[in-house]
Amino acid sequence: MEHKGHIEQDDNVYGSEATDEAYMDAEAKANADVNMKAKELESMKMRLQETEEEAGQEMNAKVEKQMGAAEELCILLSGEDKHIRVQAEATE
Repeated sequence: MEHKGHIEQDDNVYGSEATDEAYMDAEAKANADVNMKAKELESMKMRLQETEEEAGQEMNAKVEKQMGAAEELCILLSGEDKHIRVQAEATE
């Protein structure tokens, strides 16, 4: 007895022959397992994508904060530089 892609087997293992219904039940269970695994995989992919997006947003916020701090420091330093030049000119 040969079924979709299955190799013919000796079904008389326990003294009774397996029926087509038993094969179909086994195949249906296998398909259900495959479908469940596929859904789990899709769910995991979605969670991973969400996690990556969150991490990217956090990184962008952190970089923007650091860049803002660096910009403020540059402004302060350029202002101090002018202040130092003015003081140096005044003492000359």
